[in-house]
Amino acid sequence: MNLISDLITVTAIGEMIPPCCIVQRGSEHPYSTKCPFYNKIKVYATPNSFITGSVFENYLIEYVFFYIEKVRDEIGDEDAPSIIIYDRHKAHHSHILFVKCAEKNINMVIIPPHSSHLIQSL
Repeated sequence: MNLISDLITVTAIGEMIPPCCIVQRGSEHPYSTKCPFYNKIKVYATPNSFITGSVFENYLIEYVFFYIEKVRDEIGDEDAPSIIIYDRHKAHHSHILFVKCAEKNINMVIIPPHSSHLIQSL
């Protein structure tokens, strides 16, 4: 049995940033003709299909930071403060992200692990 993990990001105004799908290394890659979403997701492969620190860092830098920069360009304020809310899953703890967020005026709010369902109504 092959497992798949997902990382979904939704902005405060309800826009969905392209999701991340994590598949087991060596399993059938979802970038195939069978997958209708192949051009709408970012796919990573890990040994057990679980998220890792490097997958989380790469996804945030490549997609979330890019989105923040795009919005800042649209509003004409390259240093507008931003906020990222995520849970304290062990793969999400990254000194590299803390430093990059501080440099880019992005505030991080970290909630307890496996508790994002508690704040979904926000």
